[in-house]
Amino acid sequence: MSELMGFLLWLDRCINVLLGGSFDETLSSRAHRMEFSGHPYWGWTARAIDWLFFWEPDHCRKQWERERAAPLPDWKPAPLAVLALAVLATYLIF
Repeated sequence: MSELMGFLLWLDRCINVLLGGSFDETLSSRAHRMEFSGHPYWGWTARAIDWLFFWEPDHCRKQWERERAAPLPDWKPAPLAVLALAVLATYLIF
């Protein structure tokens, strides 16, 4: 896995945690799982994520299947990535 993909996966998992999910799951996988469980607002969330990943039809379902087949890899962010994320968060908050 490239550094960029590792960072994006880590960022996705952090966003999922901020929205009340588990760090062991991506937002795409959670959106599919919650939509399948019948939670009303996760249906449009899954469709929006699938639309963003237009080159991979049914992205959320496929990501859910990938995560069930094999756990997500651990990726430790480089210090520069943590600093960039902290600056971005500070900018967005203030």
